[in-house]
Amino acid sequence: MKNKDNLQRLWESHNTKIVLILIFAIFLSYSTFLALRLNTGLIPDEPAHFTFSKHFASTWGIPPDTYETYSWGWYIEQNPFLYYWLNGRIINLIKFVNSGISDFDLLVGLRMVNVLYSLGTVFYCFLLSKEVIKHQWWQLLPVFLLTNTLMFVFVSGGVHYDNLANFLSMVSLYFLVRSFKQKNFLINSLAWMISIALACLVKYTILPLALALTVSWIVYFFMNYKELLPLNIKVIKTIILSAVLIILLIVNFSIYGINLIRYQSLTPPCREILLESQCEISKYEQRHDDLALDTKLTIQETLSSDYPTPFRYILVDWMYHILLRSFGLSGHQAYFPYHLITYYQILFYFLIILLLLNLFF
Repeated sequence: MKNKDNLQRLWESHNTKIVLILIFAIFLSYSTFLALRLNTGLIPDEPAHFTFSKHFASTWGIPPDTYETYSWGWYIEQNPFLYYWLNGRIINLIKFVNSGISDFDLLVGLRMVNVLYSLGTVFYCFLLSKEVIKHQWWQLLPVFLLTNTLMFVFVSGGVHYDNLANFLSMVSLYFLVRSFKQKNFLINSLAWMISIALACLVKYTILPLALALTVSWIVYFFMNYKELLPLNIKVIKTIILSAVLIILLIVNFSIYGINLIRYQSLTPPCREILLESQCEISKYEQRHDDLALDTKLTIQETLSSDYPTPFRYILVDWMYHILLRSFGLSGHQAYFPYHLITYYQILFYFLIILLLLNLFF
């Protein structure tokens, strides 16, 4: 009877923490199971990510493109590299410990690192949830939904740059919200900027998120500068974080800024960095030649051609297809009827409204 009372008191005092630990344990155990047991070639693009990682392990710098890399349709020159560079260092460390390791065991080692990236994403998802949701049980909902998102869990057990990009994006969102709540505004502002700058060095599709966070931060600052100024400056931390941020901004400019100046594009077209014969090998170039329009349409031309307006595309078409792909294993397959996506859209809108209400009211 006494033990029962003790368990009841433990549950009443720590029930949400117990459930949170259980969610973490289930996610970690299943993603680890996938990492250890899943055959190669099943996780989207994993063979290409593994190939690039091994290529980066051959040097401490940024290696040149080779037939083995550009035949996948991806390019190293003037493209984000952080994920592969880190994987290269991990491969160097694993081979230092076990020089005779097989490729599959090496792949499993990288998969386990990716599991840790995703576990970090789940952890910061919970921290972010705590910042914007007051009720203890409702704070678990975003974590529960994330760890039950099929694509997220499936990719977490594989070698894929989305795992690191997701982690850094979630970290940046967390620190941004803390800066909005004026919890050590300067330090948290530098922290989210550093996190999103790192994420942009993982994949270029993070750039729209970086733009959205930057605009929201600027708007918030000018709306609340009377409360924020003068800033509480912790000199040593501020100097260190500022120096890191400046270095990351320079590296980002050396990729995206130079690309915009030289190629008028965020990433260079294949034929600007490789030979025509090399580009013809790329399956992405072949698909572009088969499906893409000869010239980009203006907004006016898209409207007159019955294409969706930018507003409709973002809030309806784009969101619908992103949610659809989030619940499939290979990006274009869903495991339940399409009309159920509507409920996830409603939930997404509700969370955005909840976030805005908590931040500004």
